[in-house]
Order: sequence, then C-alpha cells, then structure tokens
Amino acid sequence: MPLTSRVLRKRGKIGLASRPKIGKEVFHRATDSGFGRDALERGHRSAMTKRILPLLAMVAALSLSGCLSVPPAYRVSGAGCTPKMEAPVPAREAIYFVALGDPDCAGDKLAALSARRGSFHNLHEQAIEPVRYGFATQGTEKAPVLAFAAKDAWDDGLRQSLQAPPRRILLYVHGYNNGATAALSAADQIAAAARFDGPVVAFIWPSQHAVTKYTWDEENARWAQAYFDDVLVDLVRQMPEREVVLVSHSMGTRLAIDGLRHLQTTNPDLADRIRTVVLASPDIDREVFDHDLAADIVRKGRRIALFASGHDLVLRSSWGVHGNPRIGDLGCVFRLRRLETMPSDRCYPGAPTLPGMPARPADFTVIDGTDITAGLGHRNHIETPEGRRALRQFLAEPPRLPPATDGRIVLAPMASPDCASGHTRLGLKFSIARCGRKADGGSGAPAGARE
Repeated sequence: MPLTSRVLRKRGKIGLASRPKIGKEVFHRATDSGFGRDALERGHRSAMTKRILPLLAMVAALSLSGCLSVPPAYRVSGAGCTPKMEAPVPAREAIYFVALGDPDCAGDKLAALSARRGSFHNLHEQAIEPVRYGFATQGTEKAPVLAFAAKDAWDDGLRQSLQAPPRRILLYVHGYNNGATAALSAADQIAAAARFDGPVVAFIWPSQHAVTKYTWDEENARWAQAYFDDVLVDLVRQMPEREVVLVSHSMGTRLAIDGLRHLQTTNPDLADRIRTVVLASPDIDREVFDHDLAADIVRKGRRIALFASGHDLVLRSSWGVHGNPRIGDLGCVFRLRRLETMPSDRCYPGAPTLPGMPARPADFTVIDGTDITAGLGHRNHIETPEGRRALRQFLAEPPRLPPATDGRIVLAPMASPDCASGHTRLGLKFSIARCGRKADGGSGAPAGARE
C-alpha cells in the first residue's frame, strides 16, 4: 500500500474503500499534493454530513415527541398515598388548586403533586376519581407548602374570600412542560402582576415537566379536558353573582377554550359569567382558531386578550412539529432564528365578529410582545415589565389598556422598566427581564427588588 494511503487510513481521513475509481497513479498524485488531499477530505466530510444530518433530525424529532423516554408503569388506583385533609387558609393568602393525578406524601402530609394520572383501575376494582382539591402557601423560595382539603371546606374558603371586593375569581390553566410548582408560581405571578386581590385557583393537569415529552403532555391535556369542563362548570355554579376570570397559557389554552365552548353550549347563562379571558402564547393551530374557535368564544360583554409574539421560540418549534403555525406566533415564515420585523410584516389573526352581528367586531385584542421579547419569548406576559403592565391594565376594573389599532396593541420597550412588584402569596423565586436581578417574592418592595 502506498505511504500516503497508509497514513490517511491510519488517521481516519480516508479509507481504501473510499478511494475514487481512478487510476492508481492519478490517485497517488492527487493525495500527495495538498490541494488534492484537501479536496478529498472535503468530499469525505460532505458525504458524512449528508448521512448524519437525517439521523440527527430523526433523533431530534423522536426526542421532542418523547419516543426516547421510557413510559412509566401503568399504576392502578389506590397505589398512591392518601395525605390527610387540612383546613384551608383564607383564599387571599394562598393559591387554591384543583389537581389531577397521584400525590406524593411525606408521612401523612402532601409532599408534591406527581405527573402520574392515577385514574386507571382494573376490571373488578372501584374507580377512583383523580380530581383533588387543595391549597398552596408560602414555603421556601423553591417550593410552596401543599395541602389537600375536603371539597366542601375548599368551597367555603372561596366563598368567604368573596364577601369583600373584588368579587372575582381568577382561574389559571398552565401549559406544557410545567410541573405543579411551576404552575403555582405562574398563577401567583399573574395575580401579582395584575394586582389581583381576589382568590386565585390553579387547575393543575399532569404535565411531565420535560422538554422532550411534548406529545406526552398533549395526551395528558386531552385526557384532562373532561375533568376541566366539570371543574369550570362547578366553579361558576358554586359562586353565583361572581365573575370568573379565565387565564390560560400555551397548551393550557386548549383546555380553557374547549371548556368555555362546552359551557357556552350546555349552559349559556353560566358562560356569561366569564367576561374576561386571557390567552397567553396559545399553542393552537392558527387557522383552526380563526375559522372555528374564535367564533365560539366571542360574546357580547366578554373581553378577550391574546398575548402573542413573533419571537416565541417554543411556539415556533411547535409550528415545526405540527406543520402549521400557532395562533400565539405572529411570524409569517417558519424560521428558528429571530429576525427583526415591523408590525406590517407580521401575521395577525383575523378580527372575530359577534355571532349574528357580522358588522360588529368582538372585544378581542391582540397584545403583540415581539419587540419586548425576553428569553424564549413564551412568557412575555409575566417575564417582562411591559407584558406585566399590559396584563395589569387588561385585568383592571375598569380596563386601562390604551386604545387598540386594528384590534392590536404593539408593546414597546420601556425607557425605564417598571419593575414595581405586586403582592405574591407564595414567595417563590422568579426572574423578570431588564429588572436587574431575580425577584424573591414578598408583599411589595422598591423597583427590581421583589415581585
């Protein structure tokens, strides 16, 4: 074997099987010259790249869909622990929750809310409903203290908190990749940003809290839909003459919208008590929303705000997974890298009209956070001072949002970010963009210090 070929083979740059089918003399002259050797190496690398890229793409797709994860065992009913019920604290001092799935215990105390459904039962076993009621109070900066409560006591805690203004309840539905603590933290931050002093209820469905388990979360959200429908009906019915403010995020907007549609169909009078709706970064097919969903949820006297961005990398990835753009993504072309765009270059949803009144637009506002995007751009409504202010203005009574132009408000960066905090009930650590450092909860403090 010629020396050049032996050296190249030893270094792994080219094997004998990789030689072009040309004469030996020509091959040796080419590989003995720097130019020829570089050309062969480039060709070899190019061929390797063409073979590897499809494999990498397949691995990425499998990872996102959860196919590289081992599913958990199918637990039977009663396999989880049974923590003792506790008396609820006043609702204005806690975040109340309705949770689905098996609990984790420390002795007879509730330690955590797991991502296990816990509703499966064998043929001759009694079915156990996975719906559990509880409340969260301040613990450490990383995790709140959780407790379950009997349903009647839980309802009484909410009613007592509604004896004084504001007589509104905020119901929050979290999205993909949110464990129980993250969901409770988001509900707490929404209330703090909005200066919402009424009771807050978080609906916690079993998200796997893992980036690679997107499709697992989709299945669990679909499984949780019927339970959410029942919770929404019960909450509105149990609190007569009280308004339920419905706030949802990402994949959770699917549950919120379908729950509202179900209530609208089965009991329109109850649905009329839901007069304020926030859809934050909704992970819903854009055309499905425009053509089907919007017309089902807009009603006279109901205000809807859609927080969206052209720089939401989570929704852009969802676009790639599903093949169609999401309603919370204002991009017109699929690109994973961020490009500066003018509002005129963004694709906004169509303006819905009131049913039976095609000439009258609904109270539907798109709040465009493209220019104030922070991080992944998926939680601008609570992770940026501009988004928090817009949320506060929209949920205020009466609303204080500036006038919309063609149904949209484009948020611009503040020259001096307003980092003044609201009261948090759980005191969990939380970051706000452009506010200097992490917020650590509490009951109000100088700008940038607490949130």
